[in-house]
Parts: sequence; structure tokens; C-alpha cells
Amino acid sequence: IVGPNSGDHGIYPDLTLTWVDRTGRRLRTVGKPFRPFLNESIRLSPDESQAIVPVVGKDGVDLWIADLNRDTFSRFTFTGSASGIWSPDGRKVLWAAHDGNRYVRSADGSGKDEFLYHNPLCLLCFPTDWSSDGKFIAFGDRLGKGHLDLWLAPAAGDRKPFQYIESPSGTYEGQISPGKIGRA
Repeated sequence: IVGPNSGDHGIYPDLTLTWVDRTGRRLRTVGKPFRPFLNESIRLSPDESQAIVPVVGKDGVDLWIADLNRDTFSRFTFTGSASGIWSPDGRKVLWAAHDGNRYVRSADGSGKDEFLYHNPLCLLCFPTDWSSDGKFIAFGDRLGKGHLDLWLAPAAGDRKPFQYIESPSGTYEGQISPGKIGRA
């Protein structure tokens, strides 16, 4: 859903959210051009009406919410964040602060941030998925090995993250399939 614009800021050109069909033909653009963050982890809401977009601004990287039906772009974080994921129902956003803390807030930006968990060892590692039953959040973290492995954090209760998969070469961008999850 991202397409380049003509403006260039070094190696990362400004982008505009762009809907394309399966053949690559542009259908429409949404919002204004923005400077993307390195990971370009744009996340569509479950109903595909909104997107979380990491945008580089004069104060660093923050998350913006693009309303794809109303063609609006609203700033969501103001203290720095390069990653966010939608709750299974699309009503909340879990966002990653640069200090390793992970917070959840209403997707419309109202209310206060609720602390959810702390990424134990990798402050800049991003949450990658939220289980469809709302019980677990997947993310990568390092356990002194130099590579990432898959961790889970319960969304309720003690919220203490635990390593789910340990591999010799690393596990990245974990996605949770529908169904039961248990401790490994």
C-alpha cells in the first residue's frame, strides 16, 4: 500500500499510501506524502479502514493513523515510536516506546496510555502480532545470543513476557495463527 513520490530526502523518498489492485495498477492514494521510517511497518486495521504509519518528522519517528475512508492522517504518538499493532477488534493500538515499554491506547487517540509490558532485553524490538483471542502479543527479543527469538507477552494477568521459541539462528516477525497458544 505504499508507493514512492517524486520528492527525495536522501535514500528514503517521501511516500504516499497507495491502494493497488493485484496487477499493480494504482486505484487511489490516501493522505499526504510522508517520510517513512526504515522498517516501513505499516499495519492495516482488522476492518482495513485505517492504517498505523511510522512517520519521520522533525522530532524523530512517531506513529500516525491514516483513515483510509476519510482520507485523513492524524498523529497518534508524540514521544517517539516506530511500531504499533492493532488489537484484534481494531479498537486499540499497542505501541512501542523507544525505552522498551509497550503501551496500549484507544485507536481514536482518546484516553491515557496503559502500560502493558516491557521488552526485557531489546528496547527497539517491535511487537509483531496480537492473537485473535486477545490473550497474547508476539514480539522478538534477544537473550544474550545476538539474534532475535520469538517471545509472547500475556495481554492480561501478570503480563510477564516469556520466550516462546528459541532457535539457533533467530526467529523474526512472529505471527500468531488462530487457535490455542500455550507456554512452550
